[in-house]
Amino acid sequence: MQVTLNLMDLLKGVLCISGTVLIIYLIVSVAKLLPTLQELNKTILKLNAMMDDVQAIVATAKKGTENAGEAVEKLSVTVKDLSKTMANNKGTIGAATNLINASAGLTKILSGSKKSKK
Repeated sequence: MQVTLNLMDLLKGVLCISGTVLIIYLIVSVAKLLPTLQELNKTILKLNAMMDDVQAIVATAKKGTENAGEAVEKLSVTVKDLSKTMANNKGTIGAATNLINASAGLTKILSGSKKSKK
């Protein structure tokens, strides 16, 4: 019994066998990849939740920074007004300072005389 194989038929057979092996390899690879993809999906969901928290923190920090900036501006205006007022009232401030110093001196004198009587 003689079997004659055509070269084209032999190549078709080799291609069919190679294609079948490749399909089986792809099926096994995808089956092994599915758990990894599921874990990746869970991780992505966790990261999305974390990003929501980060966005809330950033928004809070932004509001705090804006409020601090406004407070600094208001404080700057207040200090400017206070310095202008003090500059206009140097005589009054000097008089008040002298009055306080005189009171402190009088207190020292009176406390010293009480100690010497004992």
